Amino acid sequence: MDKRVLPVKEYEQWYHNHLCADFPVNEIKPLEDIIELQSQGKYDVVVYEEDRSIVGYAAIWKHEGNSAYLLDYLGVPSHLRNRGIGKEILKNLRTDMIQLEGRPDICLILESETPLEHEESEENTIRKRRIRFYERNGWVKMYEMATCGMRFNAMSFETVPEHLDVIQKEHKKIYGQRRTDVIVPLPKGQQPPLPYWMKP
Repeated sequence: MDKRVLPVKEYEQWYHNHLCADFPVNEIKPLEDIIELQSQGKYDVVVYEEDRSIVGYAAIWKHEGNSAYLLDYLGVPSHLRNRGIGKEILKNLRTDMIQLEGRPDICLILESETPLEHEESEENTIRKRRIRFYERNGWVKMYEMATCGMRFNAMSFETVPEHLDVIQKEHKKIYGQRRTDVIVPLPKGQQPPLPYWMKP
């Protein structure tokens, strides 16, 4: 696979043709917000291509001075899933980001929705399967957090960072003060609040 950082002029097409097709509506930030973050140097979309067609993508959210970077979205088009593309991206993504950013100290974080206890539903089965997929590919759980009105496991590649309290602060800093729905870490039993774009 070839990889490249997507220019902002291609964001709209990526957003509507890929992101909106691959993620539930409550997890999709407004396009205007993503473009604004990109203009501030806080957002990159790395696309993976074969024959100039996107076969996968990783959207990375960062904050100046942070060693913590957030894997905001990881996607593979539905017709290409179960072919090992996501696995290959996941195993190489931290290395790819270190090369692109020129920083060996990056702690790349991904967020995976926490399965609900005592719930037997197709969605809950998917949550469990997704976490097992990440774990099989070298990612480990660090702590629980809240975003988009849901509870998530924050995971890092291969090891839990030694200074976890610093990573948690940097994780929250990535989202900024406007995102009151983001709680890092999320205390046990606390209900995750809704994001601003879903409030009445």
